[in-house]
Amino acid sequence: MVPFRGRIVFRQFNKSKKYKYGIKLFKLCSRGGYTQRVKVYAGKECDTVGSVAQRVVLELMNKYLDQGRDLCTDNWYTSLSLAECMLSRKTNLFGKVRKNSRSIPAAVKSSKLRKGKM
Repeated sequence: MVPFRGRIVFRQFNKSKKYKYGIKLFKLCSRGGYTQRVKVYAGKECDTVGSVAQRVVLELMNKYLDQGRDLCTDNWYTSLSLAECMLSRKTNLFGKVRKNSRSIPAAVKSSKLRKGKM
């Protein structure tokens, strides 16, 4: 989030951040950390299917799909439906999955895995 206190329609509020008001940005970065693409979050969109996270990933990755690339995501973006979508577009998805995610089967949630195991 880019700090911003002025008047703008799509200003976001996050009480857990140091700068509570700002403009929310989604970035696609290369392995070296350089920004490849940016999307400004301007609020909820009408007539859309899927989660905000999945739509953002698909929009930012659109230019790089179907090329056999790898994508690493934060746990907010990682989901089973996104992984299936990426796999169908010849892109591998790597990321931590939230334990409370609805898309994760109960058997997987209750299993005990050591660190680094899949």
